[in-house]
Order: sequence, then structure tokens, then C-alpha cells
Amino acid sequence: MLSNRFKTTSLVTSVAIVGVLIGALFGGHLFTLITGEFPGPGPGFNQVVSVRIDTMTVINTPQPERFVSGPLSFIPQLATWYWSATGQMWRESDGSYSILWSRHAGVLTTIGKNWLEDQIGDSPSTTPATYISLSVNTATPLNTWTIITGELNAGGMGRKLGAYASTGDGTWTILKQFTANATTTALQLTGLNWSATACADNTLLCADTFTPVTLASGDKVTVTWSLQVT
Repeated sequence: MLSNRFKTTSLVTSVAIVGVLIGALFGGHLFTLITGEFPGPGPGFNQVVSVRIDTMTVINTPQPERFVSGPLSFIPQLATWYWSATGQMWRESDGSYSILWSRHAGVLTTIGKNWLEDQIGDSPSTTPATYISLSVNTATPLNTWTIITGELNAGGMGRKLGAYASTGDGTWTILKQFTANATTTALQLTGLNWSATACADNTLLCADTFTPVTLASGDKVTVTWSLQVT
């Protein structure tokens, strides 16, 4: 009888110890573990969701040597050869040249975050964020912006509707080519908006800078916004 009690006590003690160890491994939730009602964060806990943004600018011109700067500016032919050799420049069917000019990470604005929230969870807008704006302003984009500083609306550089394309799950681009009809000096700032109205405030999803470029009449610049939910 004493032996049986000893065995029973030992068994209970062993189960309790195992239970305490398992409970410790699971944050001390021994009883909820037994009942299958483990509280707390679910499988998605600590998963970070973000929106990655960048822009790419491509210059199209019949005179690529005009865009050479730096040490090679005294031998523009050498610079254009280098661009071609490295894939930064290619010849188009019309005889012009396209130059991969700049690629840069963008800034999602605060009003852009709130707009995205509305699209997903509240009252979606009927106007998508597919309108590209440009500026020659030197300001660095901030998340507090509601419009890009000094937005242009002349010289062929006014706000325009870009083409949307899906590039994968949660990944898309907005692309537009602008043609200068006047000299535009030091173009270097762009925005992505959800309004077609030129210079309309409070419609800026994101903003970005790119390497300054001066366009002559007839030159073209293609701005591609790339966005990805990760």
C-alpha cells in the first residue's frame, strides 16, 4: 500500500514537473496550454508590413553628349561609349538615345498613409494614385508634405496621368513620359498623386528626388514609380 502511494505521488510529481517545464517554455501558460486556449499574439505577431517606394528616371534625347558631366565632360564621346557599354544608354528606333539617368528611394507621406488606410478599410476613392508631378525645386521630400514644392505646370512638365502595370503580388509601377516644349533647368523632384488637377494640394501619396537634369525643347524624361507591399 505504501509502495503504491509512493508510486502515485512520484507520478503526480513527475507530471507536475513536466507541466511546469512546458509551461515555462510557453510563457508560463500551463493551464491554458492544457485546455488549448493559449492566449496572446497569433501567427502573424511581429510581422512587419511596409510599402517600399522608388523612382527611376530615363532621359531620351538626340544629343546624349549634352548630358555628360564630371571628369569625362571634355571627351563626351568616351562617356557615351561607357554608358552604352554598361547598359546605361541605348539607341531607339527613331535614332534618339535613352539614358538610364537615376534611381532613388522615395518617401511615403503621412496623408498618403491615411489615404491608403481609407482605400483598404474605410471609404475608397474613385481616383487612383496614378498622376505624376514634377518640379525643379531642391527641397528634400518630407513625410509631412501634401504637395511637392514648386510643382510645375508649364513647359510640358505639368501633372500627367501615368500608366499602371502590375509587376507581381503587391508590386506595381506607374510610368509616364514627359516631353519638354521649353528649356527646363535642373528638373529633380517628383510626386505621385491621386488627383489629375494641376498643382492640387492634399493629394500627394509619395515624393522623391532624382539626379538634376536640364532638358532642352524636344528632350523627354520618363518617370517610373515602383511600389511594393512587403
